[in-house]
Amino acid sequence: MFSILTDLSFRRFVTPRLVRLIYFISLIGAALSAFAWMLSGFKTSVFYGIFTFASGPLAFFIYMLTARVVLEFMLAVFRIAENTERLREKHENR
Repeated sequence: MFSILTDLSFRRFVTPRLVRLIYFISLIGAALSAFAWMLSGFKTSVFYGIFTFASGPLAFFIYMLTARVVLEFMLAVFRIAENTERLREKHENR
């Protein structure tokens, strides 16, 4: 991992190796945020507390889905870059 971080030519990408960690951290953040939001709703009023308690899991699901889609998009871009580099190297070796 350290060799990837010190690669000044940026030939290898670090993001594909960190995607699981980034996703796990975002899920923990989403869960804590949804839980805090649901609890803070009751400080405002009972009605708002019931609303936040009912919509908190939905907000968590939407955030989780959004984080997953963004990370998959990032991985797709990195895989395209890696495959393009392989094709370029293959073409140059002909």
